[in-house]
Amino acid sequence: MKFFDENFTNYFQALAANNNTMWFDQNRKWYEKSVKSTFYEFIDELVIKLRKIDPEINIMPEDAIYRINNDIRFTKEKIPYKTWMKANISPYGKKVKDYPGFYILMNHQHIIITGGSFQSEKQTLTQIRNSILRDPKGFRAIIDHPKFIETFGRLEGEYNKQIPLEYREVSKICPEIALKQFYFKKELPADLIFDPNLTQLICQQFEQAADLHRFLCNALRSVHRLAA
Repeated sequence: MKFFDENFTNYFQALAANNNTMWFDQNRKWYEKSVKSTFYEFIDELVIKLRKIDPEINIMPEDAIYRINNDIRFTKEKIPYKTWMKANISPYGKKVKDYPGFYILMNHQHIIITGGSFQSEKQTLTQIRNSILRDPKGFRAIIDHPKFIETFGRLEGEYNKQIPLEYREVSKICPEIALKQFYFKKELPADLIFDPNLTQLICQQFEQAADLHRFLCNALRSVHRLAA
């Protein structure tokens, strides 16, 4: 099913050149019809397909999709609107950023897909590191799998310069235990937005990170179930 046409990409190209409230209000119908509603339908189908990877994903599109409005209260650049649409598809949707999910960002320039655990709090970071500590070879096999590397390259995130003593020996064979975030990322060309098989194409990419997603979910599930 084809969700998007040139009205979607043209809108963001125009918004990038006219990022102000007056222009947005004048073109609100364009946004509502060609961007918001079509992206909603797209995410609705993607949620269903991604349940094959994570059966616990049982959310509505509005639980996953971020608002186009920027929060400009604490930023130096007072740009009122994002020039993309973005969603976080996970059991908790956009509300929980450190629980593993599948992120989609789309505009006139590209499609970016990412996944993993972002903005890890101390407790969740400890849970992930302890899971690696219990099975460093298993974790190493996941992130070194040829399909994962071919699709996403290496696991990304910022490294701690120092880590607790109990992780230092394992870090010799698995330095990723020192990461503060655990995520993967891939950029796809914008012309794929118009592909009628877009949801299937994206799911095929995410399937290459399914083992990592499950590893991180297993590490964090108990923490978030208590907080849910």
